[in-house]
Amino acid sequence: MTSQPEPQTEEMKLRRVRKKRRKKERKQKNQLQRNGIDMLLFIWLVTAVVMIINPTNYSPTPFPSDALVLRLGGFILLILVLILGLPRLRHRINYNKKLWGNTCPTCDTPELKRTQRQPKDRFVNKLGFPTRRYICANCGWRGARIDSSQI
Repeated sequence: MTSQPEPQTEEMKLRRVRKKRRKKERKQKNQLQRNGIDMLLFIWLVTAVVMIINPTNYSPTPFPSDALVLRLGGFILLILVLILGLPRLRHRINYNKKLWGNTCPTCDTPELKRTQRQPKDRFVNKLGFPTRRYICANCGWRGARIDSSQI
């Protein structure tokens, strides 16, 4: 005699649906916790650019001194975003393993050969991104990859 599994009850189905929903909500909350600072910095950046470029449309009074104050506030906000955002951007780029230089991003072969760096690569290196220039022996791709030994 073979025993067949008993059919699922409505309560079991509801429990499974609730569990999936809670898992999805936790994932969304974790996403917000991870990227909340980045979103806030992006909103501040957009606000600073709008304040610098076109302050008169957002000023409550039509006086030119108000536009000057808004532009000054925009520059201060832009400097604040740069001070807070550049280290965050550097960290995100340096620890993105997809950008590390082990394989070719086009054909996924490990046949990358080092080539001479260009001046822009040296400038990027001075900013804190340890890049090296490579060429793929298989497909001919050329480009910079992050050197994981320098992080």
